[in-house]
Amino acid sequence: MRLPSRFLLFLLVATAALRADDSLAHVRRAQAMLGAGIDSQVLRIENATRWGRYPRCLHALVFEAGGVVWFYTPGEGTQGFVARKGAKPGLARVLREVEPGFTRWEMIPASAGGGPVDDRPLPNGCLIDCLVALRERVARGESVSRPQLLSYYVNTTEWRRGHTVLTYLRPDGVAVIDPDRLETHVNPTVYASPTAGDPLELARLLDDRARNARWVPLDVPAR
Repeated sequence: MRLPSRFLLFLLVATAALRADDSLAHVRRAQAMLGAGIDSQVLRIENATRWGRYPRCLHALVFEAGGVVWFYTPGEGTQGFVARKGAKPGLARVLREVEPGFTRWEMIPASAGGGPVDDRPLPNGCLIDCLVALRERVARGESVSRPQLLSYYVNTTEWRRGHTVLTYLRPDGVAVIDPDRLETHVNPTVYASPTAGDPLELARLLDDRARNARWVPLDVPAR
């Protein structure tokens, strides 16, 4: 059966609206996970790029941590933008670097609704999970020295995937909490400090396909 063109258009618009609403729920949850101790802002963005990786309308979370401005969406995860010569990158520049078609956006206040979804894992939320894990360990009274994010990419013949883990120093070495391995939230994996001094070397201990690793130093959050 051939559907009328107007009906097909309605389906496309309805599907886009559902995606936008779903992204808002996940972004709200990401903001709630970060808590009041990290400055963050929910955005509704219109994308003028027709054939890019982002939909025509989406929601995103912009926040600051470790001297970096971060941009999170459920579909693509978190990207970071470091200041140039000590000047914090403006929102317009950050959005242009993510996608040149991000030329129209608005800030969504908390009163606009779209509350957090249930407590299933946050889609592509490994970096946000790391920040939460750090805050929780400090809140329990654990001594955490020189916390850092370790971000790296894994290349295969089919895809390129980014991943972030939390690291910090302990007397017996460098502790690693991997959001993809729940057991490390209870008992972090510990590596000898000399071996773990280079970010790419440590990343390859976690995954031998790792490429382009880097550290992002973090401040120890207040208890």
